[in-house]
Amino acid sequence: MERPEIPTEAEQDDEVTPTPTVATPPPTPPVTATPPSPAATPSPALVAVEDPNDLNSPARWKHRRRLAYTAMVSILTLTVYVMGPWLPVERLTALNDVITWFYFTMASIVGAYMGFATWSAKTAAR
Repeated sequence: MERPEIPTEAEQDDEVTPTPTVATPPPTPPVTATPPSPAATPSPALVAVEDPNDLNSPARWKHRRRLAYTAMVSILTLTVYVMGPWLPVERLTALNDVITWFYFTMASIVGAYMGFATWSAKTAAR
């Protein structure tokens, strides 16, 4: 296998290396002193803003309803799990207090949602 020839310094100086060309960026548009009017460009985020202090906004009740539904589904899921053959009796007796507090807490969430939803509907009708 032959080694490639290495050019001498004189041969390297004779060769002209091309200078790289630099691409110039496109010209920037001139900056205007006045911003565009808000009526010309409406922002979709500002169109549907609700009052954060409105306690009866639909968004707030949607999240409250979702919390109550989740609590109800968790109660039903735990009931099916406890009644099934998946949980041994020894473990069920050990978790008796935890399960009781879980039922009480989730039922309180569901009851509070139902009570406050009824109260809100009654006061809104007046």
